[in-house]
Amino acid sequence: MITLRHILLALHIISAGIWIAQLAAEFAYRSVMRGSQGKPIELPLLMAKVRVVNFMGQVGGIGILFTGFALLWTDNLSFLGIGGFTPTWLLVKQIVYLVAMLIAFLFIVPTQRKLVPQFIEAARGTPTVTPQIRQLAAQMTLASRLVNV
Repeated sequence: MITLRHILLALHIISAGIWIAQLAAEFAYRSVMRGSQGKPIELPLLMAKVRVVNFMGQVGGIGILFTGFALLWTDNLSFLGIGGFTPTWLLVKQIVYLVAMLIAFLFIVPTQRKLVPQFIEAARGTPTVTPQIRQLAAQMTLASRLVNV
């Protein structure tokens, strides 16, 4: 019989797969875009890449976070050893994850939120990729990679 734990574990693994698959998606977009530089299709490909990779990171990361918390509950474990038992490996993982989330949410995500409207505004009304659009896309890709690390 399938239990809630099995469902949550499957969702946790699927979320991790989505999170990791964005690396493959970014690589695929990059290889497709090499052949389209300077062509009218480059801008739509660049915009699609930014949207797809960011969406995959958000879905995967949030999915891992929430299903991880739910798995703690189903396994009768505690968060950071508060109110119960947490294995050492899990405690270390939770601390590292918290530090990474704080860095991401305090520094990287606000920067990323400022870049998206600038990117959309720079892309509006132009049929080709300008140096400003390339720079903004590179900054958004770097911010996405940092959040994913």
